[in-house]
Amino acid sequence: MLETYRTWRKSRKWPVKVIIHMFDLAIVNSWFEYRADCKANNRKSKHILDLLAFRLSISDHLLNGPPRKRPREDLEFADMPTSSKYRVKSLPTIDRQYDGFNHWPIFDTLKQPRCCRAPGCTSRSRCRCSKCDIYLCLNKDRNCFFDFHNKD
Repeated sequence: MLETYRTWRKSRKWPVKVIIHMFDLAIVNSWFEYRADCKANNRKSKHILDLLAFRLSISDHLLNGPPRKRPREDLEFADMPTSSKYRVKSLPTIDRQYDGFNHWPIFDTLKQPRCCRAPGCTSRSRCRCSKCDIYLCLNKDRNCFFDFHNKD
């Protein structure tokens, strides 16, 4: 299983190769433990993450951890202009999508509404989730915001 999604890094220094191998080994061993726990708790096999989704979930949790307590104010990147082209955000992981914590609708004043990211929805919306940072419908006819964040 270790060879399936190996982290590849070109290095001549053997300690770097060993450390990367140990990280991969720890992730695969954790995945085996996760699968054993899910099977012990009678979780359906379609709800158990495969190795790639498990690795992506770990990286997402490490990259999107809690914010720093004291952000630096003298950042040199703060004055850089942002591009005007809108880039579509990727969908959040399942853990983040269904965690039920700090998902609040934010209504933006956009000239052009964005496409709703809920599966099967083709409408456009000016409402986005504060945590997931994706646009979802929230009006009297359609509530994709609620449907997207609930498993039912």
